[in-house]
Amino acid sequence: MTKELEAILAYHQASKHNFKSYAPGPHRLDLRLKPDLFLNYHGTRLLNLDIWSDEQTKAEIFPTYEQAFSPEQLKPSELNAKSISRLFFDSFAISAWKMAEGTKWPLRVNPSSGNLHPTEVYFLSGPMKGLLKNPSVCHYAPLPHALEIRAEFSQATWKLLSSGFPEGTFFVGLSSIFWRVSWKYGL
Repeated sequence: MTKELEAILAYHQASKHNFKSYAPGPHRLDLRLKPDLFLNYHGTRLLNLDIWSDEQTKAEIFPTYEQAFSPEQLKPSELNAKSISRLFFDSFAISAWKMAEGTKWPLRVNPSSGNLHPTEVYFLSGPMKGLLKNPSVCHYAPLPHALEIRAEFSQATWKLLSSGFPEGTFFVGLSSIFWRVSWKYGL
């Protein structure tokens, strides 16, 4: 076993809950060290995504619950700026703002223990109508509901990355920022 793997397994043993007690954690929270809830890549170009009001959302006709189990009844959406905006809006956006005792904080569509949101979302795609002129890697920024362009690359590179996948393929990547959680719950 490598030293790296030993360190990972030791951390797992030391930081997990058990039947008799919780994992060791900070006895108090130092709010000065609280991680930022929003990762932003400063200086990147922003692609603002479409936003729907409550009225617009209520007016849209969505598939029924039963149709979700009969995919042949659902027509695929065209891949474009609107459909990608909708995907991120319904999956990762800010769903509401809460306020108590003068403190305001966001709630997001995707669940998170303690509302710490360690999950970051990335979008990798070839050119897409109304959204991307070049193959790109983008980070999703929920506060402005926008994609931050992290890198653009050649069509040849995109063909290599997407080979074996159907035309119109795009990738959504998820990563975690562990210190957002360890600040509150960690060792």
